[in-house]
Amino acid sequence: HPAAAFLTEEKLRCLVQARRDGKLVEYRAYLTCTYTPPGRRRRRQSQSPEEFRRHQIRALELRERMTTALAKAGFEPTPLLDQGLFELGWRYFNPGARGQRAPRYLKPEAHYPRRVLKRFPYLAQPTLRSQLLGSDLARRWDYLWLSGHFVQILSMGNLPTGYTQGGMVGHLLSLPHLYWLMVDYVHEPYGPALRSLMAQARRLYSATGDTGGLTDYTDPTVRVGFKEVDEALSHMSETGTHVYRVGLSLLLLHSGEDGVRQGIQEARAAFTNLPSVQPILETAGLLTQFIALAPCSGQKNERMFLTLQENAADFFPLDAPWRGSSRPVSLMWNRWDSLTAIDPFDPRSSNWNGVVIGGSGSGKTFLMQMLLGDLLREGADVMLVDRGYGYKPLVELFGGETIPIEPGSGVSINPFELPEGASIPDDQRKGFLLAVLRAMLPSEGGVTASLENAILTSAIGQVYAVAEGAPITLSTFAE
Repeated sequence: HPAAAFLTEEKLRCLVQARRDGKLVEYRAYLTCTYTPPGRRRRRQSQSPEEFRRHQIRALELRERMTTALAKAGFEPTPLLDQGLFELGWRYFNPGARGQRAPRYLKPEAHYPRRVLKRFPYLAQPTLRSQLLGSDLARRWDYLWLSGHFVQILSMGNLPTGYTQGGMVGHLLSLPHLYWLMVDYVHEPYGPALRSLMAQARRLYSATGDTGGLTDYTDPTVRVGFKEVDEALSHMSETGTHVYRVGLSLLLLHSGEDGVRQGIQEARAAFTNLPSVQPILETAGLLTQFIALAPCSGQKNERMFLTLQENAADFFPLDAPWRGSSRPVSLMWNRWDSLTAIDPFDPRSSNWNGVVIGGSGSGKTFLMQMLLGDLLREGADVMLVDRGYGYKPLVELFGGETIPIEPGSGVSINPFELPEGASIPDDQRKGFLLAVLRAMLPSEGGVTASLENAILTSAIGQVYAVAEGAPITLSTFAE
């Protein structure tokens, strides 16, 4: 239909322009695992081929375990190979090219000594660093300049007080800006973590100076700290729970300095949904933190806090925009500034029934008009039952027909009319007609509902048997 084609072209033009302006964001989730080989080694000391293969096998085993666990939890994990890992780092260091396809990773085929490269420089191959950094990186006091974007980092400065709750970091995901949300977990071995807490409890207990009540004034923070550590020790001893170090940082990017500062203010407001957490704007250690937060850097967040695994799990972001169906019939702009693909007849759905709920003026009719317009573009047949004529402009635009069903309009619906070719109603139709008649006829005193149903069901069968295909209306039943 020409109207559907015009609306589709305008919608696509609007979405393409919004993406160019940075108003349309694509959400991606990456889970990286850092495996540290056992034993200490001097910096820049290389491993033998046998050691490298042994550690590589161990790292691949860990990745397989994580993939299996995520699949059991309902996710669809996709292990990243060399090109995928390179693209992950490339997108981090080149935010200005996020709408472009990442370049192909050139794996070095040979390594030459420096003295050879000085004499024959043409033998030098591009390093991983030169392939990742496609633009300049400038350091300022409280922001970085990278790939045409201002960069600022806001980090969690302390653990939430009281109780944590699942999904509490979801507000950070709804920021209308380009950003990276980094959540770091470092598992502390159970034995050393338990001994560390016991040593900390002894130090705090000694600091309280508890000698039977004859003591001087004690700093209340010491008493509170001892109580928290003592409760953590009791919980670990009873349940065997583990301990993690957790870090939470938001890396915000914007093409303008005013925009990134406004985004930081909005991020501060989102951080207030974490109980009593004070966000810290990185300044002196900004560059160090930026490198530490980079994917696959092997480093951890500069601000890490010790907490039990039940609390650490609540830092995992549970809220995320739904990508929708794999076959998009209609593209909808959601509240996360991204797209949701909707297919009302997705074969993966358990059924094709749906309902749209919202308050007055929330956009229910507008949403359905967009969806119906896209369905009409695909050649679908659409029937609307509308009380307020809110869809009349859509019907006129697509050359449809409006049939008013109201007193005096000359148009009515006969519920007793059967489909073409049928003379006797089936069981489903009989149940519908019974419900219609029960809604019209009042209940007689002293007659049970089961007896009334039996009488009406018998009457339905007799009326259609006597009519022999003749038109039947309510008056036929009355006679």
